[in-house]
Amino acid sequence: MKTLITALSLSLATATPLWAETATVDWHGRSLSLEIPAGMCDFSDTGVGAQVLSYLGNANSADPALPRPYVVYMDCDNLENMRKRGSLGYPWGYIGLPKALDPVAAQMDQAMVNSELESLAETDLMQSYLDTVNTDIDETRKEWMPGLEVDKLRGFATVLADEAVFIGYMRAVGRVDGKSFTEHVLFSTTVLDGIFINYYIYEDEDGMQDLPDHVRQLDAVAKANVAAAL
Repeated sequence: MKTLITALSLSLATATPLWAETATVDWHGRSLSLEIPAGMCDFSDTGVGAQVLSYLGNANSADPALPRPYVVYMDCDNLENMRKRGSLGYPWGYIGLPKALDPVAAQMDQAMVNSELESLAETDLMQSYLDTVNTDIDETRKEWMPGLEVDKLRGFATVLADEAVFIGYMRAVGRVDGKSFTEHVLFSTTVLDGIFINYYIYEDEDGMQDLPDHVRQLDAVAKANVAAAL
């Protein structure tokens, strides 16, 4: 684990900005223009996108602390394949925002968010929370993909924490139709004007070598969103 996290962190030193599209999100009367990770395309308005947003919304409803999904995106090179086969492929991710206005969040800055998340990374408390979340969303998961079973969500590790973003890494292990799988998850949190902006990128076992690129993508969108808000 330490070797992987070190490699992901060092990858930021070679970050190269890429062009990215933006998505407009209406959140509690506010219009937010949020960047989509470079190389990813918004597929929220497709049939598959609607299904994924519905699944994520139902799964995340199990815990008020989990964000509501607003935009789903995937690697642009895989977009046409997704349209043809009508199913989701890796890598993909989404933008999630808090379900409700939070007066506590309005008083926090990025340094406070980073400190809070770093203190929870890879702790028994966080692992117990993830185990509970995994159990709570089991029924939703079975409805969406009957053959999917997630045995465990591993507690997250810190990849990057600076003035613009917190990026963490965790993984899920389980089975699909009896076949073992490992799913890598990168997530980021940026606080902007009292709102926690959350991004996720999911990658499969074969795409593990692409995790450094995904770290750069999350770092870039966070900095772009912060710059746009200034």
